[in-house]
Amino acid sequence: MITAQSRTLSSLLFATLCSFFILGIQIPGTLTATTNTLGKTTTNKVVSPEAPPTKEKLTKHNQSTNNSLKAPLPDFAHIYNTQEKKQQFFSYLIPIITSVNKRVTHEREKIKALQKNINNTDTLNSVDDKDLSSIAKKYRVDVSKGFDSTFFTNLLNKVDRIPPSLVLAQAANESAWGTSRFALEGNNLFGQWCFSKGCGLVPEHRSDGASHEVAKFSSVFGSVESYVLNLNRHSEYKQLRAIRNGTRQAGKSINGVDLANGLEGYSERGLEYVNEIQSIIRFNNLSSLDKNA
Repeated sequence: MITAQSRTLSSLLFATLCSFFILGIQIPGTLTATTNTLGKTTTNKVVSPEAPPTKEKLTKHNQSTNNSLKAPLPDFAHIYNTQEKKQQFFSYLIPIITSVNKRVTHEREKIKALQKNINNTDTLNSVDDKDLSSIAKKYRVDVSKGFDSTFFTNLLNKVDRIPPSLVLAQAANESAWGTSRFALEGNNLFGQWCFSKGCGLVPEHRSDGASHEVAKFSSVFGSVESYVLNLNRHSEYKQLRAIRNGTRQAGKSINGVDLANGLEGYSERGLEYVNEIQSIIRFNNLSSLDKNA
């Protein structure tokens, strides 16, 4: 039987761990000494490194990770404590955002490697040529003039990560912390539109003559992936990408507060929307998540 004290301790432990995520504090993996509640120092056992995991274990781990990334949206509407709802919302999305950004980073590194290859040999094999053309098509970068320096500049400007703080703040704002109709029925946390009949959910107050729908996704992962691609390639967010590129050129850390200045076209509310997103980032101390992302 679980006592009230046990439940309280579990809740405290959960809240503490979530706070580490939200505030960007790292939990040390191995400690050699700690101080107990009586003020005495105790030594912990240092565990020897384990043997490398087998192929079977790696396969099971990857399957488990993939399943967790595709986990259904939790029932945030029935979490009545505001702070707890926020913590669970952030904790649910952080691994998904990390995974999506890793995929984008992998594409970016591949582009840079192929660029170096062309600079050294002035050619690509058929497989690399096809891969590079496929990435360019995905991000809507023109290849008609070949893989010259302008091509790589334009492509690398689009293929880059989105700061976690910005993703979390927009997801919270657009989905009412995961409780909106479009979040619940379509796994859509960012209000993305689609334009073919039946592609999504019809907004209740859609203007007469409008044909757009709010896109449906099979998982929240798909929604995050689509949102990141949208910011990276749509002409409306050219300013956001310019801010990001300028930050990189200056050798500074990419952060959500700065990139939010390129989101005036995301909402009809324009600058008011930008200020709201920046306020969510600051109030919830989300910028700490950008430093190690």
